[in-house]
Amino acid sequence: MNRKRIIFLAVLLILLFAAVIVVFWMQNRGKTNYSATKIEAGYQVDFSWWTGADRHTLLLEKGDVLAVEWSLERGQIGVAIGKPDQKPIYAANDVSAKDTPETFFTVTVPEAGEYIIGVFGKNATANISIKQTGGR
Repeated sequence: MNRKRIIFLAVLLILLFAAVIVVFWMQNRGKTNYSATKIEAGYQVDFSWWTGADRHTLLLEKGDVLAVEWSLERGQIGVAIGKPDQKPIYAANDVSAKDTPETFFTVTVPEAGEYIIGVFGKNATANISIKQTGGR
């Protein structure tokens, strides 16, 4: 075999191998799983490779405490808690797995009423939990 033919076959094999890797990666990347548990005292969301938004409404009293916790494996998420048509009492946008992979904190409700919890994801794999833990 001449040298040009060997080089040609080696390049062809490398390109074929790269194409197989890209196809495999794209197939696994596209598998989205999403699960949300919405209860009277909280909101639990688990997802992988999810891009979208979801929300849950809680009826809260002044002084109630919400425990917010997340574990972010990849992608970006956002979480917002607030009353409709008012500035949120908590908001985090474009949180990345690289910067804030895990967190836990509490938010105290300043006034009684209906509060909307919004969760956003962009190619994200995460677990987010928001639970009413007490207060008043």
